[in-house]
Formats: sequence, structure tokens, C-alpha cells
Amino acid sequence: LINAQERSPERLHEFLVMDGQHRCEVMRRLTELFPERPLWFQFRAKVVAGEADAFDELQHFQRAYPTDSRSFFRTRVESRIATAALARMRALHPGAFKCGTLADRHGRQVRDPNRPYLNDNLFFWLLQDSRLLRAADEQPASGSPEASALDVVARLRQMSA
Repeated sequence: LINAQERSPERLHEFLVMDGQHRCEVMRRLTELFPERPLWFQFRAKVVAGEADAFDELQHFQRAYPTDSRSFFRTRVESRIATAALARMRALHPGAFKCGTLADRHGRQVRDPNRPYLNDNLFFWLLQDSRLLRAADEQPASGSPEASALDVVARLRQMSA
């Protein structure tokens, strides 16, 4: 986990998950299922000064344990907008996306699907390369990632028309 502490008097309790996303989701679900039961979880976290340092840490971690760097974004806002845009595109075009193999690949990356199909990382790459995320982050539609994602999807559709 990385905790990006912005320079402010408030302490943030928002973490970027480098590894173990599935374990975090299981822990969240267990907490929902058993709210009366105390559940203890152990994490290691690195506190950094801000999002730029958090991004550098993510990149450093990925060089040591390679995954697909297209799934990492410069800011939390970009990540939220990209995730919401992906969900919207998957709902609009479910046949366009193909899931990669879920088998253990012993540290090797999963290949992208053959054309004309997309996967999450190809879509994220498109958003990053087109600079639509950066524009949405700098000028959000209404402050919410979902509204900005709708704007991003509309701009993508205009690009393909």
C-alpha cells in the first residue's frame, strides 16, 4: 500500500494498492458480512509526500514485479475517471472486450486480445495516450468521476465518428 500524504494539515486515509487488490476486496466483503465481529488485517504501507511520489513508487514496484503499467495513472482522479469510463464502455459495448487468461503465468504479462477486441489495459492506454484523462482531470465535468467519465466517453465516440 502507498499512502499519499498531500501537504495539508489533515491526514489522509486513502491508500493506493500496489499488490493484493483481491485480498483488499475480500477483507472489505468480510467486514460487510460480519460487522459485529472484530477483524484484524495486517498491511505494510509506504507514506510518500504526494501523488507524484506515489506514482514513482508504483513505477518502481512494477519494475521489480512486472505487471501492465497501462493500469497506473498519474493521479487518483485520473484513475477514478478511467475506471468509470471503462465501466460505461463495457456496458455500452460488452462484445468489444475480451478477458485475458486467468491462469498463473509465472510473472509474465498477459497478452492483449487480437484485434478488434479490447481489454481493460488497452482501453486505459487509449485514454492515457489520447490525453482525455489529463483534460478531464484538469477540467472536471461536474466534480464527480462518473460525470467526467461520461464526458470522456462522449469525446471518444466523437473521435471515432
